[in-house]
Amino acid sequence: MITNQDAFTKMVRHLREQNEKSLLVGGGCAYRGQNGLKCAIGCLILYDEYNVSMERTPVKELYVQALHGLNFDMLESMQGLHDFREPKEWEKAFNEVAKLYTLEVPV
Repeated sequence: MITNQDAFTKMVRHLREQNEKSLLVGGGCAYRGQNGLKCAIGCLILYDEYNVSMERTPVKELYVQALHGLNFDMLESMQGLHDFREPKEWEKAFNEVAKLYTLEVPV
């Protein structure tokens, strides 16, 4: 089972590498968006667990094994970071989330 630190590390590294938001064709953020992009939560969802019907579903309502046992408040913080902050602000936000949930920001 994945730990909160493991999930946080994976999300931070994913967002750093992608360096842009995952968006739906009609607008709005997406777990899996255009051009193969994924949001912070989307990168945790396994391909065989993802379904387009998940879009616009709050993270607390996603019933996928990949999220089982994780701190949903931390996940929602990471989702909000992706959805409401610009990529240039993400590094500062990573540190804020890490401090709030006693996690380490990966290098």
